Amino acid sequence: MNETQTPQTPPHAMPDEEVTLPAESFQATNMDLNPDLDEEDDDEQEPEIEQEQPQNQPQHPFDLWTVPFDEALLQLSSSHPREVPLLSMAQQSKLITFLDDRILQVQRQFIKSQSEAEVSYPLLQLLQDVRSIVDLIWFLVDLNGPLFGQEEYLIRLLGDLEDWIAYYEFPLLDANNPDVLTTYEALFQLFQAFDTRISFLIDGYQLKGSAHGLSGTEIVRLGPIANRLRMEIVEKMERSRTHLLQKRNDGHASSVYYMNVLEIEVGRLLEGIMERV
Repeated sequence: MNETQTPQTPPHAMPDEEVTLPAESFQATNMDLNPDLDEEDDDEQEPEIEQEQPQNQPQHPFDLWTVPFDEALLQLSSSHPREVPLLSMAQQSKLITFLDDRILQVQRQFIKSQSEAEVSYPLLQLLQDVRSIVDLIWFLVDLNGPLFGQEEYLIRLLGDLEDWIAYYEFPLLDANNPDVLTTYEALFQLFQAFDTRISFLIDGYQLKGSAHGLSGTEIVRLGPIANRLRMEIVEKMERSRTHLLQKRNDGHASSVYYMNVLEIEVGRLLEGIMERV
């Protein structure tokens, strides 16, 4: 029978004996409490755990193209009033002529594109051209003076867009296609620009004790235009929605993200106007 080997008890210091502690710091990591176990661990390497990467995860996920309506309206309101000299009647007449010419140029290019075999006036270019006109119209709105037709031009452009957009087939939403993303960004940002500016004018502003903005007649005329245009865009988006739904069913988990973005942006379409008419 083998006797069990036990470590010897270290000698204790006598009561009247001075004890000297070691000067070096205690290193717990240097203690080998179970050498046999360490030897076994050296022989067995820990298996490498590979983290599963979600399939078809978008490499460049995009953010929302617009901001919530209340935030956008607040940003717009904070930029007014601004110090702008009042325009004379002659200056106003020249600006109206210039706006008419800009809108006519868009109309001509659109008609020309319709008569050609290939689209020579792409949707993105149309959206950018209209946006530049909207920005110019809004620049001419001076809260220190009355309107001289700016609100009429905004309503007119919405009506024109109803006809123009009907001609185009929206591209399928594809996160890997920069041109498509730019087109969708331009689209939703354009309509938020319309939404905030027209909503601002529906709410109106005070000038020398009198209210200025859209008249009751203009609001009544605006309602059906905004509603039809909104429904038209929703219908145009259905192709992308169906496309993303199919990709999700095929196992593309990332398409859920794009579907959510599309739903949010479509929900914001002209929401301010629809709440006011």
